[in-house]
Amino acid sequence: MLIKKISGFVIALLFAGSASATVISVVPESTQVYLGDLVTVNVMISDFDADTALGGYDLELYYDASILSVTKFSFDDPVLGDQLDLQGYGSWSERSIYSSPMGDLIEFFKLSLDHADVLLSQQADEFALASIEFRATNLGYSNLDIMVRGLIDQNGSDISADLMNSGINVIEVPSPAVAALLLAGFPLLWMRKRVSLNTNTPA
Repeated sequence: MLIKKISGFVIALLFAGSASATVISVVPESTQVYLGDLVTVNVMISDFDADTALGGYDLELYYDASILSVTKFSFDDPVLGDQLDLQGYGSWSERSIYSSPMGDLIEFFKLSLDHADVLLSQQADEFALASIEFRATNLGYSNLDIMVRGLIDQNGSDISADLMNSGINVIEVPSPAVAALLLAGFPLLWMRKRVSLNTNTPA
């Protein structure tokens, strides 16, 4: 069974194939963070066809390592758990962080050992493949671009997917003086709003 699944996965890496409505999206908890902050990014998969479940994947997430630094990487959905190990057989997974001519990236790979019918009947319709925690180490904008090296269904057949990328903008932390000015301005804005409402109220 394992040899058959691995063979199917290798074939899927070499040949593009069937149409599918599957979507892989990069979802940061915030697209703008302060310098030094931590931010979590989830790589989500959703919108499977009715007769399709995920059997394995090999993905690359590109980012700017001069702006973001990886502090933690976790496979699977933080709430739903491992949706590629629904029978407790385990799964084959690897991840690497490195630089390439195309940029800085995290490559992560996972293959389910579950039976096809179990994946199809029990797997969630939408779940996280991985969660990555970054620290904002420099000012600027970092793209978060996903690339598919391989994606297979419960039978080892190729799945095509639409990709939804994102990005994170790192900004300067406001100085105490600026923060104080902003806070001082809130009561003034509130008073102006009250005056405006009272002026426009009919006698």
